[in-house]
Amino acid sequence: MDQIWARVIARHRIVKNETVPFDGSLLDALNALCARMDLPRPMILPKHEREWEQFGQMHFTKDHFVESFPYDKLEIERIGTDERPSRSMDPRNG
Repeated sequence: MDQIWARVIARHRIVKNETVPFDGSLLDALNALCARMDLPRPMILPKHEREWEQFGQMHFTKDHFVESFPYDKLEIERIGTDERPSRSMDPRNG
């Protein structure tokens, strides 16, 4: 099962981090992470949705929060996929 890992960054250091199970609902996972870390919930923009689809990551700065956010950045990443990594199609790999 996949998980979502959230990191709160201040001065280029991880200040807080948490993981929650990911069942496919990004909003539910984000709400759970923000509640666990006692953070306001950020606004999810189309930019964040594209990042999530392409890279499995999202990055939020102070500008993405309506309430005050005392840190530099919130990073969210999907980890622990159940899928096996695909093998290279290079014929030299046999």
